[in-house]
This record gives sequence, structure tokens and C-alpha cells, in this order.
Amino acid sequence: MVAIVFSFSSCEEEPNEIGLNIQPGDNDLEVKTLDTLTVEAYSTRLDSIRSDETEFTLLGSYSDPVFGVSTASFYTSFVLSDTDFDFGNNPVADSLVLSLAYKNHYGDTITQQQLEVYELAEKIIGDSIYYSTTTFNHNSQELSGNFNFVPKPKDSVMVDTNLLAPHIRINLDNSLADKLINATDEQMSGAEAFRDFFKGLHVKANRIDQPGSGAISYIGMNSSLSKLTLYYHNDSTDSLAYEYNIQATTPRTNHFEHYEYQDASPDFKQQVLEGDTTLGNQRLYLQAMGGVHTTLRIPHAESLKGKIAINDAMLYLPAEEDNTFDVPDKLDLFIRTGEQSLARLPDYNEGEAYFSGYYDNSTSRYRFRISRYLQNLISGREQYKKLLLNIPESMNKANRVILNGPNSAERKLRVRVIYTEVE
Repeated sequence: MVAIVFSFSSCEEEPNEIGLNIQPGDNDLEVKTLDTLTVEAYSTRLDSIRSDETEFTLLGSYSDPVFGVSTASFYTSFVLSDTDFDFGNNPVADSLVLSLAYKNHYGDTITQQQLEVYELAEKIIGDSIYYSTTTFNHNSQELSGNFNFVPKPKDSVMVDTNLLAPHIRINLDNSLADKLINATDEQMSGAEAFRDFFKGLHVKANRIDQPGSGAISYIGMNSSLSKLTLYYHNDSTDSLAYEYNIQATTPRTNHFEHYEYQDASPDFKQQVLEGDTTLGNQRLYLQAMGGVHTTLRIPHAESLKGKIAINDAMLYLPAEEDNTFDVPDKLDLFIRTGEQSLARLPDYNEGEAYFSGYYDNSTSRYRFRISRYLQNLISGREQYKKLLLNIPESMNKANRVILNGPNSAERKLRVRVIYTEVE
């Protein structure tokens, strides 16, 4: 039985001692390189992704010349900062402010965005699973006056006399402020009672249509700055405030809209929407927010059975450079075991540094080590030939990337195999 010894370096140079001990005896075996393995690849749409109680809530819109328009909106409920709260004698609402803490952004920070805010008419159920296509009914009254803003994720905000971290502040219509200040003791008695009374808000981003423009803001909903603040006065005090908070487990979910990719480029639509998989030979697409993923296949690996022992196999994925939209810093790769089921490659179990998937700025490409997976294909121990490539944590990101295909004129997608002949 052939024993395979793995010995790797983090650099790109060809190894000169790999595989010398893969067979019994003292004879040195010649190490060779193969980079002509056939790879088939094509991109398809994702139906949806889970988007409830995510690390970041995405908000905004951008228009991509290739992918078209993408928009992120959200639904959220709130929790009481203090139950059985007493607003005092004759309380009067002065204003109601929705604040949303910036954590990051994707796209430009010069294009004006427009938001609409509505009160929910349908409750978001706690401990439920929601997906990026989920919608909730809301009341017809728009509460923000079609709020316009330019994303400023790095600019501090002065509130009264305090300089606070970057965040968005949206003044809401006083009709909602009046509703909240007139809540009964029973309606303020606990989390469920309050959510039955005030089901939350739908914050809707309007689409950006100018190609190459727009941004998605990453909102930290668990931040102390992400909240609803009711400013009011009563008979004894002129200036008071009460906060309705958002916590890690507060029911909420994102909604992503790609408008059926009708604004995408013709080649994108022909491959991704119309199913022309041959176009994947030239160009491949990946997009977060429940957008697009890519299937890879190495169809003829079994033809090498009994001929070679793999010492190292690397999948290289060159990316098209783009100065408008940043590429993801990392991709993920799975074995596709069914239409809806995935498994990790055995190489993944060797650790992140070994498996990788990170973007290399110096070469403008991603790479994965697939040595164990490919050896299993060759030996017949692995029956699944399809791999799925996607953007990890897709619900928390808005990135997209275009990759060169396996038949691209330059910088092809390829698998490089370092092996020893065993015949």
C-alpha cells in the first residue's frame, strides 16, 4: 500500500524533496508537476440565506455594472430598557429618534442614500428562523419623511454636548412617539407584552441606479448606539429620555433584494439566469447577501488512479481587479454532496493556514490546498466530484468578486498538482 507523506511550505516555490519517502526503500523518486487537469466551473443563483439575528445588519443599496442593483433592508423589534416604567404626570412626547451604529461599509461614501421607515403590523417571532427573502407586513405611513443621508462610517456624531461614535440618526414621526408614551402598564410589563403592542420597524433602503455607485452600511445592532430613543417631558421635568434597545437575541432579520438580476450584464444573465454553463470557462461570479455561488468539478481525476501519488495539490482562483468594489478577503470551499447538502474537504481539517482561501493582494488571487480531496478522488475513496465555492458569512457581508475561468486567456483558474509517479 502506498503511503503519502505531506510536507509543505507556505511559499510558492516548487518543493525539491516532497514525496521522497512515499514508497519503501531508499530510492529517490522524481517529483513532477501537473497543471493541465480539466476543471469545469459555472455560477448559479442562491435561493436565499438565513438572515436573522446576524452579527451585522446590512442597510443600503449599490449598483454594480456587472451584478446589477442590490439592496439591503431590515426588520427589527425592540426591548424595553426598563419594564413597568412610569413616564410621570402628563407626559408629552417631544421627538423619537432611531439611531443605528456604523461598524463598516461596502461601496462608496459619496452617493446619497434614501431610507423609508415603517411600523410593523406583523410580529417577528422570537427563536424563529428567517431567510433573506422573508417579508413582514407593515403599516402604510412612512415615518422618516424619506430620510436622506450620505454614509459616514468614520465620522463621530455630536449629540447634545457629547461626541459619540459614528452612527445614523433618523427622526421619526411623532405619531409613533405618541403611541409609545401612551402605552399602558400592561403593555410595558415585559418583552412579549411590549412586542405585541409595538411589533417593531421596517427600515427600507431605496435602490441606487447609477452604475458604480452606492454602498451597503454594516450596522452593529448590538451596539449601545443602535436603539430607539423617546424624548419627552412631563409636569416635573422638561427634558427626559427613554430607550428601546436591541440586544443579541432581539428578533430581527435582514431582507436582500437583487431584483432578479435584471440590471446585470448580458454575460452574467446568460450564465447565472439562463444556465449557459459554458460561459463559466471564461468568467465566474460570487456575491454575498444570498446572491451567487460557483460550482467546480474535476471530472477526469479517476483517470490518474494507480499512476500518481499526490504530494501537494493547489486550486488557484485568479480574481479580476476592480477599483470600484472591494473583493471579499476570504472564500470558502465545500464538497457538494447533494443539491442542498455540503461537506467539508478533508484538507479543511488540517487547519486554516493549510487550507487557506484567503485573498492574496500581491497576486490578486485566492488559493485552496485540495491535496487530500484530490487523492481521495483518484483512489475512489471520494465519490462526490462537485465542489461549491462561496463567500463565507454571506449574511454579514455585501462583497462580490469576479473570477477568471479555467479557459480564460490569461491567469486561468487551475489546479497545480505536485506528484510522484507510482507505476
